[in-house]
Amino acid sequence: MQTTRTFRRPARGSVVLRVRLTKKLARFLNGIDLDKLSVGDSMDLPERDARMLVAEGWAELPNTADAAADAPRNFGMLPDAS
Repeated sequence: MQTTRTFRRPARGSVVLRVRLTKKLARFLNGIDLDKLSVGDSMDLPERDARMLVAEGWAELPNTADAAADAPRNFGMLPDAS
């Protein structure tokens, strides 16, 4: 079963990318806790962390019919929840 997890609440104004884990040889990769994830699971990460995992071959950007769901999201554009 594939799951999607959000690890850290992104800072206001930060960009977040969703990546899919392609291999897992450790519980932590570059400070990112993967303990509860399996290969094939998706996670939302700060853009820098996501791109690093993709560049190192640990993750990939998901290919989905709904490309907007996987597009970078800028959390500075969210309306205030006041």
